[in-house]
Amino acid sequence: MNGKVLVLGGGKDQVPLLEILNDRGYETIIIDYFENPVAKDTAAKHYQQSSHDAEIVEQVAMAEGVRFICSSGNDPVVPVIAKVSAKLGLNTPLSYEAALMATDKSLMKKRFSESKIPSARIYNHRHLKNIGDIRFPIIVKPVNGTSSKGVIRFDNINALEEYLATIDDLSALLIEEFIEGPEISVDCISYEGKGIVINVTELAQVPNLEGFSFLYTESPFRANDIVLQKINDIAQKISDAFSINFGPYFFQAKVRGNEVCVIEIGARIAGGNKPQTIKAATGFDILSVYVDMLEVNPKKLDFNFNNRFVSKVHIYVRSGIVGEIKPPEEVYITSIEIHKKLGEPVGEGVAAKDRVLSMLLEADTYEVLQKYRKWVFSNTIVNDQDGHDLVRRDLYKN
Repeated sequence: MNGKVLVLGGGKDQVPLLEILNDRGYETIIIDYFENPVAKDTAAKHYQQSSHDAEIVEQVAMAEGVRFICSSGNDPVVPVIAKVSAKLGLNTPLSYEAALMATDKSLMKKRFSESKIPSARIYNHRHLKNIGDIRFPIIVKPVNGTSSKGVIRFDNINALEEYLATIDDLSALLIEEFIEGPEISVDCISYEGKGIVINVTELAQVPNLEGFSFLYTESPFRANDIVLQKINDIAQKISDAFSINFGPYFFQAKVRGNEVCVIEIGARIAGGNKPQTIKAATGFDILSVYVDMLEVNPKKLDFNFNNRFVSKVHIYVRSGIVGEIKPPEEVYITSIEIHKKLGEPVGEGVAAKDRVLSMLLEADTYEVLQKYRKWVFSNTIVNDQDGHDLVRRDLYKN
């Protein structure tokens, strides 16, 4: 037994991390508010408490005598891990101050400006009082939101004014310009003072959507050398600006011509089972390396990645009750995640929570990957209990 490790959260993203820790001989402990979280059976012990409460986490960590505290794909616990780890003298990638900057979008934007990290223009409360100063389209997002949750696009003053009239606390919102162009997610790791880009993924949005959600992701991102160099430069600037001592982080950005404009960062491993996608695309096991670094295990890392063409596709449906889920049986589908159960009612939404299933596809060339994805969109079956097709075929026409 190597000792005990405390993992904050007990969702799907924590399961692969727990499996690695179990394989290394640790006694794994989770803190999760739910009585039966997904990861409960993977951990040795479960505390049914809030993983967002630093006092509770500190009490559990001290009582159990854990070697380190960690998580994966979990933004709200980043400051908790930093605060408690520093207080108990445990190894951690971030200071508490840096963790707060990395999880509060207002502080994050301020740090971008101070560190000359290119980012979208933001509008403050003065602009809201003189709304005519705002150039549309714009994006409104919660200061403490994660990923695309709560993000709304507005194209005119009338729609924005109607929305703002429903908000009690305008300081809880961040308003910024909307930047046209492909959106990318860049997975990085800080190692020996360097911010290293591991994988760049393009995010294909659901068409004609007021909010933001994705039909599929695709990597590697196809870009010219100027853009790729700017992505690498930004990765280093973020590592320096947020004092990421070691370990994984990511940033999302828009590409407009040869310019790269950062939307936000995450001082953690991205969620949505991203480690699996990274490993499929590059051969790099980011979860295992994260644990190595927390163990202060001085392994020399190899950053000669074996790039493959990878796409993660998501299936959305119309309203109904799920009667049948049948993905295509193809060798290039290397992973299937089913998010809904038979007999479960589903709505017509296109947020991440509305996905019925997701599939990871791999190919040797970009052209073949496109062909595979089109086939999967056309041949995935999700029927209601009467055998009627529920798949939103209209979303996948292109």
